[in-house]
Order: sequence, then C-alpha cells, then structure tokens
Amino acid sequence: MPREVNHSGVFLRLISETRDFVYGPSKGTARELVFYTNKEIKDPEGDLDGWTVAYNGKHKEHELHLYSKGALVALLRLTPRGYWEGKDLRHRAGSCRITPQEAEQKKWQNVRQPAPTEIPDNSDAGVLDEAFIHMLGDQPLADPRFKSLDLSDMWTHPEPAHTTATALIGYDRPDYFKEVVTTLAANPEFHQYPLFVFLDKTPDSATTKAHLKVLRDLAIEPAAVIRRPLNFGCGRNIIDVRRQLFDHLGFDRIFVFEDDMMVTPEYMKVCENLMDWAEENYDNIGVVQAWDLCKHDMSYKKMNLDSVYATFNNLWGYLMTRKCWDRIKEYLFRYEDLFLNVEYGQRNHELIRKWLFHQINYFEGARVNGIHYPTSPQYLDEKEKSLTFPVSGQDGVTMSSIYLTGQVRLTTRVNRGYYIGEEGIHQTTERYKMAGFHDMSFDSFAGDRELHSFAPDKNDMGEVINGLRYVEEV
Repeated sequence: MPREVNHSGVFLRLISETRDFVYGPSKGTARELVFYTNKEIKDPEGDLDGWTVAYNGKHKEHELHLYSKGALVALLRLTPRGYWEGKDLRHRAGSCRITPQEAEQKKWQNVRQPAPTEIPDNSDAGVLDEAFIHMLGDQPLADPRFKSLDLSDMWTHPEPAHTTATALIGYDRPDYFKEVVTTLAANPEFHQYPLFVFLDKTPDSATTKAHLKVLRDLAIEPAAVIRRPLNFGCGRNIIDVRRQLFDHLGFDRIFVFEDDMMVTPEYMKVCENLMDWAEENYDNIGVVQAWDLCKHDMSYKKMNLDSVYATFNNLWGYLMTRKCWDRIKEYLFRYEDLFLNVEYGQRNHELIRKWLFHQINYFEGARVNGIHYPTSPQYLDEKEKSLTFPVSGQDGVTMSSIYLTGQVRLTTRVNRGYYIGEEGIHQTTERYKMAGFHDMSFDSFAGDRELHSFAPDKNDMGEVINGLRYVEEV
C-alpha cells in the first residue's frame, strides 16, 4: 500500500511567498495580516500571533491553525477558490476566512491536493538531501580523519567536574591570536574553566609554532591543544569544536572564541550572567554574546549597559548551551557531510543557499515549549534579510539552525568586544571599513561583573515586550 504523502511543505512555501492576507473574523471588521516564515503573525489591529499548517489524515486535507498567546483560536481549510475558510473557536458557531491578496489568489486555487513531485516536508529530509547529493556530482568523499578524533579518549574531567569549557580557535594569524589571548587572559573565567585550543593545519608549520609560543609566553596552560592533522577549514573546524566539547566531553556550556575579537576583562562574566538570566526567564534562548556592531558614544553606552536583544547579527565570542547544540547539530552535520568535503573557500555557495532555503521554507521549525523571548521589529527585519539570502558559511548555517529549531540568540546592545579581523577568509580591509568596524570604540565598564538583570527588547513605543508562552499540541 503506497504511503500517504503529507504536502504541508507546499503550503508553507505558498504562505511564505504570499505573506499578506486579509482576515475576516466571525465578529468585527476584516483586517490585514502578515504571515512570517517563523510561524509568527503580524496583526496590528488584533491579537493573532502565530500559525501552523497541519495535515488532517481523517479528512485528507490540510488545515491552517491560527494562535493567540499560544492558544489555538481558529481552524481553517483551503477551498478550491483559493481562500481558507473555517471555525473561529472563540465564538460559538463562529466562522472566519483568510484570503490572499488578489494578485496572489491564483496560486492558491485548486491546490488542495498538490502533485507528489513537489518538494517533501521535513519528514522526508533524507530524500531532499539525496537530491542535493545528486546535484553535487563528482564532489570527493570526506576524508575519514575529519571525524576520527574523540577527545574523551585523551582527556577526562578532573574532580569536581567542570560544566563549562572554553574553545579557542586559530589558523594562520598568530598576531591576531596574541591580541585575542592577551585580552581573554584578563578574564578570571578564562583561567577557571578548561581551555581547549584548536589549531587548524596551515601550509607553514612555523605558523602553528608561533601560536604555541603565544600560549607559552603568556603562561597559558590549556587542558588540550588540538593540532589538526590536515586542513579542516573554518567550517569543519568549528563544527568539530562543538562536537568534541558537547558530544564527546559532555560540557553543558561552552565559550567559542576565534582569533579575531578582543574582549574586555568582564566579557565572559557578562555572557554567563546573561545566560543565567535568560534561562531563568525564558525557555528558547540557546546562545548569548556580548558583541554587537555598536558605534554609539559613551553616554548612550552607559545608559544601555543592561539592554539586550534577539539578533541575526555576527556570531562571534558566544556562549552556547548543550541543549541548543542538541537541537541544531543534525542540521550542522548534514551541512558538513553534503558541502564541506572540499576546501572551505571552494564550497558550493549557490547550492548551499538552495539547501538552506529549502530548510527554511519547507521544513517546519520546532516550537520550544514554555516562555519565548519577545521578538522586536528590529529582529523581524534582521530575520527576513538573513533568511531571504542565507549565508553559506558555518556561522550562517548555525544561525539558520537556531531559528529552525525554535530558538533565539541574544546579544548586548553595548559591545564588550572589538573585532580586529581586518584581513581573513571572509574579510578585506575595504569590507572591514565599509561595515564600520573601525568606527567602534573598545570600552570596559565598571559594574559589569555585578550585572545580573537585563532589559529585553522593546517595541516601537519603547515599551518592554512580554514573552509569549507556547505549549506543544498533543
């Protein structure tokens, strides 16, 4: 007996392409809604805030579910005329309708049973990957040495066992590496937690020796220095850092620092305090950092030391939880296996973007149960820009994976780090200056270590937005 095909992915794509709808409730006047790809709704004149598409096996058709503050309030089915019609659950015998803009309505007509050739939903992720494997053609297979390392064979936790570790990553910029390590060493936490230094293989062994000399000269004693036997490339190296420290060594939190950002003496403490506060107040925050592209003057900074927001900006100098990693790692491993079997700079950017675009537009991201961090207009704008043209690098895939798994990343509005990577794999002096990195100041703030409460995102009126509670339907 052939398996019944769930075509939810087709409707997810059409909704993301249409975005603008008109909602006709059972009571009140019709109003405009905007549907976002992260299953959120913009409803300026009402209280709808979420949506999902589900397949009703009994009726052999798809349903559009609308939510308000985590509660299901409307259930609609697609009609052959191209609009959704159904029940308004908040009013007895109430009905409601969702209609696309007239220019988009033809797309929705007669698609109640899409053709089986459409891209499958996330239950068929392996089938989709097979299609991309075919498109990759003669790309070489991965060298088994990429995954041969298991740090648990070489290092064991001392007693009492630490729950947090620090990863420091270097490649071919020992001068940058020295500046970064010098500033990190001013953080007490840098000496408190086990330090794992990951040095990718360079064409010149003298470069690796220069990195090791920096550690000796600064009297830094890592728990382990991992010298790669072959060039992993930036993407594989960072993915494996997290695989080693979370999956093999079992840490609950890890700091990840690359060789191109200096930090204040309070940087690591600010991140720890922010994560503690985030986990106490919300359930969907997986990563925090204390870097942002902040070019404001000192008076602004002093007024906003506790201000934080959800971001899609650069993923630098961050603290990640194992819970977050467990949710996103399968996306990273699939990306690694599909696209990183060549030199990192030679990866297939166009095909990676297509793959990411399918993850974003066809696969339903999970909704984490509990209190969600509030999303501001700035976050929604950043998200739309980031997900419309996804970045093909490891950082970009990590950021997309965080979104796809229902999580957010927080950063402080005031920078406690200073990006120095004027020259590197993804950077040139021209681009560095164009982005405005050279216009930032690098300041340390008294009282940062005692900062334990933070001010979350605000709306356009400057009012703090309350978090929403989501509970998974059974």
